[in-house]
Amino acid sequence: MRIATPNMGNYPSIGSRGGTVIGALELNLCGGGPCAMCKCCGKWNNCCADTFCPCCPGVTSPKGPEWEAAKEGFAPFMEEAATVAYEKAIRCGCCNDVMMAKQLLDADWTSRANAYLAQHGLSVEVCAFYTSDGKNTTPHLVMQFSKTA
Repeated sequence: MRIATPNMGNYPSIGSRGGTVIGALELNLCGGGPCAMCKCCGKWNNCCADTFCPCCPGVTSPKGPEWEAAKEGFAPFMEEAATVAYEKAIRCGCCNDVMMAKQLLDADWTSRANAYLAQHGLSVEVCAFYTSDGKNTTPHLVMQFSKTA
């Protein structure tokens, strides 16, 4: 069973900082980190939500004219965030620590990313959480994008 944060499961939803959520990107923890098993979807993709589960628009990739205008210029920010998560937020050798990644990103990256996105009427919020099926826990690091204008 997958449990999402309150802002991520409903569409349209309101981000915790205001604004209408236009989508999210989740870090592919099985596709690019130090213990990479597969690289099916790239570093920041919502493989299942965008291709197999279109009934869950609250967790699909960002969409809309604001995102299209911002996307190319925002790519270096996403690459930087992935580097932080894959290389700096590590515990026990090769396990990604999503809570540490959020803390590191919110220390500097989030404000710089939001300064860029503000030019396009958008903002980003870093969300870190775990889900559980009752036997195992799964970490999630998600960038949730909202319209600000």
